[in-house]
Amino acid sequence: MSKTTFENAVVEQEVPQAAVQEEKIENSSERTMKDIIKELMAKGCKRINDVTVKNVVIEEFDNYIRATLVTREAIDAYVSDDNGATYHKGKSNNIFSSTFAIAGTLKENEELSWMANSIIEHPNILNLILNGSKIDVIVEEVAKGEEYINPFTTKVNPEPTTFDNDTIIKYIVDIKLGKSGMRMADKLADKLMGF
Repeated sequence: MSKTTFENAVVEQEVPQAAVQEEKIENSSERTMKDIIKELMAKGCKRINDVTVKNVVIEEFDNYIRATLVTREAIDAYVSDDNGATYHKGKSNNIFSSTFAIAGTLKENEELSWMANSIIEHPNILNLILNGSKIDVIVEEVAKGEEYINPFTTKVNPEPTTFDNDTIIKYIVDIKLGKSGMRMADKLADKLMGF
């Protein structure tokens, strides 16, 4: 499946739903989020810090809600000029994630973890909360036909996924809210407390 980018008028390869960070990242007796990040970095993944979020587009699918984060900085991606027939390495301003993955990342932040359930219940607030935020992203390249299992999944014995093309998967591993997001978070907190 492909997705037209909002800014560059190219098509970016979309990661199938099985490969999206579909589960919340919670306290795991086996591996922590920090452990997983260390493992990804040790195998050659690239970390990009302080990517600015300009907009968030929410799309609902049968079993998950995808959040497309439109960023100021373009990041490595496989893109296509021919509506998904062929892909080549390029840049994109879109990061595909899921509301579960974003909530899981927020749960790792002591000051923002309280928002996770509200984001799952009302995913459209992400555009308000993440507008102007800075995110840290880990970029993993997966070769065509290589078996891939989301390293952040909490599923027991997850099924591996394979891709028809070389793919770049992006994991959001840290979120720092901007001024607008902090204001919106304050309003959300007031509403949750009944003020």
